[in-house]
Amino acid sequence: MKIMQKISEFTIIDQRFQRSKRLDQDYGYGNATAIDSYVPQRSAMNILEMMAKNVLLSNQRAFTWTGPYGSGKSSLALLLCSLVGGGIARKTAVKRLQLKADDPIAQAFCTNTAWKVFTLTGRQSRMMDDVASLFHANESTSLAVLAALKKIARRTPADGGVLLIIDELGKYLEADCASENAYLLQELAEIANRSETRVLVVGILHQAVDVYASRMPHGIREEWEKVKGRFVDMPLLGSSDEVVELLGRALQTKNRPQNPAFDRAVKVVAGEYSSNKVDRTGRMHQLLQACWPLNPVTALLLGPIARRKFSQNERSVYSFLSSREPFGFSEFALSHDVSSLYSPSDYWDYLYANFETSILTTADGHRWMTALDAIERAERKGSTQHVQLAKSLALIDLFRAGSGIEASLPILAQSILQTEAKTKTLLKDLLDWKIAISRHHINAYAIFAGSDFNIDEAVADAISKQNGIDTRLTEDLLSLPPIVARSFYMRLGTLRWFDRVIVPEENLLQWLEQKRVDEGFSDAFLLILPKNATHEKPTEVLARLQPLLKMRIAEDYSLIMGVSEESALIRSQLEELQALSVVAKNPQLEGDETGRKEVAARIAQTRDYLIGSLRGAFTHAYWQEVGSTRVIAATRMRDLNVLASNVAENVYPSVPEIRNELINRDYLSTNIVTARKQLMYRMLLNETEKDLGYTGFPPDYALYLSMLSEIRRLDANELWRFDTSLESDKYDKFWELTDRFLNSRAMTTVKDLYAFWRKAPIGLRFGPMPILALAFYLANRERIALYQNTTFTPSITTAVIDEWLNDPARIALRPVTNTGKNQVFVDGLAKLLPKYSKVFCDKTPLEVARLIVRIFLESPKWAQHSTMFSANTQAFKQTVLKASDPVKLLFHDLPKIYGTEEPDQLLSCVDASLKEYLEAMPKMIEKTKRLLFDALKADPMDLEDIHQRALSIKGISGQMQIEAFIARLEKFKNTRFDIEGFIGLACSRPSFQWTDNDIRLAQAKLVEFAFEFRQFEAMGAMLGRNTKRRVFALVLGGASADIKETVELSDGDENRARMVSKQIRAMLSEVDRTVAIAALAEAGFSIIKNSEKS
Repeated sequence: MKIMQKISEFTIIDQRFQRSKRLDQDYGYGNATAIDSYVPQRSAMNILEMMAKNVLLSNQRAFTWTGPYGSGKSSLALLLCSLVGGGIARKTAVKRLQLKADDPIAQAFCTNTAWKVFTLTGRQSRMMDDVASLFHANESTSLAVLAALKKIARRTPADGGVLLIIDELGKYLEADCASENAYLLQELAEIANRSETRVLVVGILHQAVDVYASRMPHGIREEWEKVKGRFVDMPLLGSSDEVVELLGRALQTKNRPQNPAFDRAVKVVAGEYSSNKVDRTGRMHQLLQACWPLNPVTALLLGPIARRKFSQNERSVYSFLSSREPFGFSEFALSHDVSSLYSPSDYWDYLYANFETSILTTADGHRWMTALDAIERAERKGSTQHVQLAKSLALIDLFRAGSGIEASLPILAQSILQTEAKTKTLLKDLLDWKIAISRHHINAYAIFAGSDFNIDEAVADAISKQNGIDTRLTEDLLSLPPIVARSFYMRLGTLRWFDRVIVPEENLLQWLEQKRVDEGFSDAFLLILPKNATHEKPTEVLARLQPLLKMRIAEDYSLIMGVSEESALIRSQLEELQALSVVAKNPQLEGDETGRKEVAARIAQTRDYLIGSLRGAFTHAYWQEVGSTRVIAATRMRDLNVLASNVAENVYPSVPEIRNELINRDYLSTNIVTARKQLMYRMLLNETEKDLGYTGFPPDYALYLSMLSEIRRLDANELWRFDTSLESDKYDKFWELTDRFLNSRAMTTVKDLYAFWRKAPIGLRFGPMPILALAFYLANRERIALYQNTTFTPSITTAVIDEWLNDPARIALRPVTNTGKNQVFVDGLAKLLPKYSKVFCDKTPLEVARLIVRIFLESPKWAQHSTMFSANTQAFKQTVLKASDPVKLLFHDLPKIYGTEEPDQLLSCVDASLKEYLEAMPKMIEKTKRLLFDALKADPMDLEDIHQRALSIKGISGQMQIEAFIARLEKFKNTRFDIEGFIGLACSRPSFQWTDNDIRLAQAKLVEFAFEFRQFEAMGAMLGRNTKRRVFALVLGGASADIKETVELSDGDENRARMVSKQIRAMLSEVDRTVAIAALAEAGFSIIKNSEKS
């Protein structure tokens, strides 16, 4: 009697795969055993590569990894810890990853000095306490914790780093103190992102931060949204082939017996998988062979099912293999012989027995109940084989997403290990019993949802009434990432991407026109769905459409058109989806909930299939650049990347090399926008200093190093300047084209310059454009004039920089050609002008004209508006202030004004006019001062006398203007600004608004103020004020009228009056008293009358 050989005798579950990793317990310096069994998959390598590039190229140092249970997050964390931690563990990690010295991962993490590694496993408690203990902080407060981390970072060598990695971060998110935990995480991320030392903070979660936050109160949710903004999230989702590979490694077999049924199943299932996925090498066949005794269909479904929420209760595909639960793999292996395979129907029983309650609480609950009802009907009506088929169909239908297979006839046949003929007979029964339905458009089957509404008939009717495919349908469905020209990016630092667009042929011309009007063209891979996809080869379609597209697109961007081998299938799916949207509105479904759900499910399913087809279409297509004769058959994404790079090289050969991802892009972060502005300020204000005077390493200095350091040189005066003529592989073609473009136009706005740079053959991103435009101007300002709002601007300021950044259409550049004409005159001006401006200039027409305009623009506004000049000087001033062409100003306008072209005469005239113009304001000020102090009968140099006089009558007048006048005299210091203050008081205008009429009125008003001042001095004397003035009042009676006169005397006048009085008294000493008084009165009367007449 033959002894039955059990599966368990031939299989062993590798123990290293069974237990889950606990980061804080498994990691230790030099401990390499924790990662012995780890197999780094492509998804894990992608995460490490992305982190490494961030570490090497940016300041981003805070990351989160998200992935379901069993996706290998903790194992990857152990690998990262080992990689940075040094010792034997690093050697093991490097070997596992097969790293080379120039690999970005090695450059970022394998530093000479081992990193300081801190590991933490989350729990529903106060994160502050755990991190404080980890960092040995003085106390459990945010200040103490952050100070401890900064201290650790400062003590870390420059070639080392600090890694804080938090496993199970989600538990901190769910704790009662979630808000405090969120704040601490924000602060940790800030330190990491700003630290000069490499400080990395990594959080590991099962779901994205916003998923956890959505279950929290609004206030806490806002805090966690801030956390999300400071961390870069990196999902860790293994593909189906990665999961199958890991299954094969965990299922170790020895001397596996022959099993022809298994071999056949592997061959068929791998073939079906490869038809849906890019598996040209047949790798899946090899991977599935290693998964015996799992039915290959079961092996492909295990990964997608393990990622479902109901199976994430600390479980993975590995725990399934080793668990002793009912209907599980271990029980199967102990009770079945080697001729058996663990089938999809067995796995259905396992899920039903152990997880049904959990499944019903998830989004899969309704479909599970529908499938369960169908299986129960199969049990009532059919055989065991019918039931096994129904279970297999239900399992595939529920969890096919991500598996790479559909419930097609070949797959279903291998699920139950039957021939396709036998399976087809069983399927017919299930179809007749309304247990299964056929998906004709994809040659697959699904579980019947339970409705009398005939969807297939309704869909067919809707398709027959269609009038083409709506382009918006593909736009809504296609959210694929663009195709990046990778080698082009690696060589030049410019990230050039091509959008992915799918357009039915009948809508092609309409799409081209709409794009031109609405958005403008951009580089794109345009996949065209031909009308007769089944009767025309892709290459024939391309040849037919090439002339049509070539006529209708511009030459300043690139369009790569393609036709997929799957065009007929995609059109069919689009037609069905479009028809289903019509069927969903059918009135017959209003009272049919099951029918509505079935239509909705059919729409979702067709949509999923279509999205999959659309994604795969790009790598199953023939591509041809519009304007080229070469056709390329793409079979993988790399083909498209290579094609994109080749096209980019051809279309944009003159783009400058800028190796800084933060600036070399179209949309910049707020921090980089600020850094760009700061750099442009420094380019203007610190141009003559080495490295623009930078100290330390602010963000704008990094921009300078990556963009401008190669175009700097010392001039003859040992001053640093920008120079675009220096030989540079980065910029030579770029500067040449820029120069040629500007010289081809009379005047070019900076906005137009940007548009030129944007197009082929340059294709520059918007981010670096303002920096390069300013650099070009500064390097060539001796021959390029700058205009702001159409006005010639002689000197650029930070305000002009602000305008440059805010609205480049308001800044314009105009090339000025140095013809060499009248160079003697230009040289003479270059020598003359510094006398008036204290600024030296080059001996070029533009620099000389620029300085002349600057002299006038920086002069007082009154002088700019005044007409109190000689005719020549007035004409000179008006011409300069309105100048728009520097060359015309020098060689046409000035000779016309002065009536000569002889250089020496011209220089003499210009010198005289500049002298007259610039001295006008000081002369006007001096004249006004003289008028004022003559009227005051005061010496402007005798400040003590002026101040005492003002103080003695302060407050007497009661008039606001007079008191303001007195107050200014009280503080008078005999400066130009004092006189300007008097003028401003008199005309009630600030100096920049003065006109000639204002000055005349002010001078008259000041004389009036002075007269009133003296009158109030006399009044002050009568009121007993110490005015330093004596006042005499005379009243003389005459025959016709009385005469009254008041006389004021200063100290000096009073002394002279005493001397004259003494002489008069001597003359009248012998005259009668009455006669003497009468004589004095008669003399006084005559003096007063004569003075009135004069």
